[in-house]
Amino acid sequence: MHGSVPPEIARLRWNWGAFFLPWLWCVNHKLKWGWGILVVTALWVFGGSLGYVFGIVYFGCALCLGLEGYTLGWQNRRFDGGTAQYFDVQRKWLAWGVAAPVLLFAARALYFLVQFCAGIKDF
Repeated sequence: MHGSVPPEIARLRWNWGAFFLPWLWCVNHKLKWGWGILVVTALWVFGGSLGYVFGIVYFGCALCLGLEGYTLGWQNRRFDGGTAQYFDVQRKWLAWGVAAPVLLFAARALYFLVQFCAGIKDF
């Protein structure tokens, strides 16, 4: 729905789904630069000594999407159900955007706990 953004969407400030899951959110909302963020993510994770540079770029993209996500989402994806469908979709992204880092942290903590209990020192 390209064009003007309804006032009830324009006043929203921070999009957690777009911040925590930027490339997935972009692809789902038809933003072409989502694939670029996926490449930056891969370079961050597997980039070796330059990985930190891509991490900074990734964080910058995530920050931009967190700030402008609601507006970009409305302008780039079609919502046949209007604002009601839009808010329903964004609520789901909020849930996954918050759940993803929590689940990642829990998995990492479990990994360290298992390594610690097994007596492995190099974790």
